[in-house]
Amino acid sequence: MKGLIKLILSALIFIVLLTWTLIFIGESRDIPPFGEDYATIRLFDPDGFSSAEISAIRFTADSVSESTPDTQRLWCDAYSRFETASVNNDNGKSTESACVVTGGNWFLFHNLDFLHGWYYSDTDLNFDRVVIDERLAFQLFGSSNCEGMRVYVSGTPCYVAGVVALDESDAYKAQLEEKPMIYIPENIAEKIFGMKDFDYYEICMQNPVDSHALNSLKEVTEGKTAIDVTSRYSLKNTFSNLKSFTSRSIITEEEPLPFWENDDRQREDTLVILEVLVAVSFVFFVLNLILFIIERKKR
Repeated sequence: MKGLIKLILSALIFIVLLTWTLIFIGESRDIPPFGEDYATIRLFDPDGFSSAEISAIRFTADSVSESTPDTQRLWCDAYSRFETASVNNDNGKSTESACVVTGGNWFLFHNLDFLHGWYYSDTDLNFDRVVIDERLAFQLFGSSNCEGMRVYVSGTPCYVAGVVALDESDAYKAQLEEKPMIYIPENIAEKIFGMKDFDYYEICMQNPVDSHALNSLKEVTEGKTAIDVTSRYSLKNTFSNLKSFTSRSIITEEEPLPFWENDDRQREDTLVILEVLVAVSFVFFVLNLILFIIERKKR
């Protein structure tokens, strides 16, 4: 009887942990905007990405891509950097805000939770719209429902295209604490901060064979950190992270990674722990099953 109870408990523990792990992978996995035949690659460099370097990456994406009748797009990309800006409303109420300067199709790569409105894009007639988070919305207007309201970003007039929910991740809080956030397009940033290189680059491109997209970009981005976001929650990558689990905590980059990348790295570490627990619970279940069979045969 005790053997049966142990077998059932070990089976339940294994099933619960396995289910929890699969749900976690499903929630964390970043599906490329154009489907399973594409890969999303993130690139980081403390020295930044110049316009010439971005053009070189785009040329590579063009050259390794194959157009077919079913192809929607060969690739799309995005780039960004952090700034700090003073944001105020028409009444003069002002606050200092963290600022993400975006270029390309940045919002395709970052699934923000929009409470009101929507994001700006390169097809806007007037490049004067921004996205703010609900903390900044409440500080300036006392409500998150402020789509279309005018704000001034370091003196430059803009209009709120949309309001997003707060980022509650530990990575955001560690990097930016309780600062509100505003997202602004690169053309507005040029007026405020001048021409600058971008620190972070992302591209979604065709990936007919595993690591094809990643290896193609590594050839033209020597010295830059490249990560295949698409496969980061795969079993193979989890085993790789397990081998380097302690050394992963040692940060040697000159510049901090963006909070969205740190959040994903934290999820990778969590997945390592979950899959170790799944493996241990499976072994425990198998041992209990063997003992139960042996006991049954002795009777």
